[in-house]
Amino acid sequence: MNEMAQIADMFDEEFYLGAYPDVRAAIEAGIFASGYAHFQLHGRAEGRPGAPPFDAAWYQSAYPWAVRDVEIGRARDFWQHYHKMGRHRGYLPNRSAKRPATSRSHGLWTDRADAADVIAGRLSLGTLNESDAAMLMHWLEFGFLLLPQVIPETLLDTASAELDLAFQGGIADLLFDCGAVAPGNIAWSPALAAKPAKALDLHYFSEPLRELMFAPGIVYFLNLLFERKPLVCQSLAMERGTSEALHQDTAFVAFSQALRFVGARVALEDSAQGASELIYYPGSHRLADFLFDGAYKSMHDGPRKPGSCSAA
Repeated sequence: MNEMAQIADMFDEEFYLGAYPDVRAAIEAGIFASGYAHFQLHGRAEGRPGAPPFDAAWYQSAYPWAVRDVEIGRARDFWQHYHKMGRHRGYLPNRSAKRPATSRSHGLWTDRADAADVIAGRLSLGTLNESDAAMLMHWLEFGFLLLPQVIPETLLDTASAELDLAFQGGIADLLFDCGAVAPGNIAWSPALAAKPAKALDLHYFSEPLRELMFAPGIVYFLNLLFERKPLVCQSLAMERGTSEALHQDTAFVAFSQALRFVGARVALEDSAQGASELIYYPGSHRLADFLFDGAYKSMHDGPRKPGSCSAA
């Protein structure tokens, strides 16, 4: 790669415009076509960096997947990894870096304003059938989808037995969340039996739970959404509802790529109204983000940034 191509590849347009308001104003005035155009003509000679400072040690510790990519040769080192693929995944170059601005155009394709037209186009081309298109349109409008009877009863029974075993203390190293017993992640104790506790990542210890989560009917729909294989990031297994207040999961479950998170709930037995069943407001997926300290979408961002209220 020649020097000019390498500079273009490493240049970060969003960082440059955020760092230099005068350049952004010049672009809005029609003086420059882009931040990169300004960088080529003036910024580089003026000593303006075209990318944010990079902290390789922090990057390595923050993103284990980057370590794997470097080990298998997808990037020469962490600096190249960040510029080649990390920043496009939403990875940050240093601990204090500003998280990229999010918009629905950068999330799941179903969040785009023209998603309904995309579905209609794929239906006319034959890459979607009528049933798939109907499921996706329901998802667009309401933000959720019910998938009845997509899991065999035998698997439900096996998974239910695994859940009972977990809450009887039969799975070593499994941790629980139950503020009514003790703060933080705790080991099993008999006191959990009568409390609204959550078994954390039970799927890690249980093959039947993994089979449940990757049931073909669930995976089929997730493939339509993500257009790639879905990954499991966490699971919460409960014997009884926790009666939590309504909240946005995206405020507590942080991802480097915004708006690419889907929650799935599998009921191991019939639910009854008033029995701590799952509650969801149709259409709430289009509400504005809740912000911690009025600035951070994720509760994890505050402690990461020096001087924030959450870091105190």
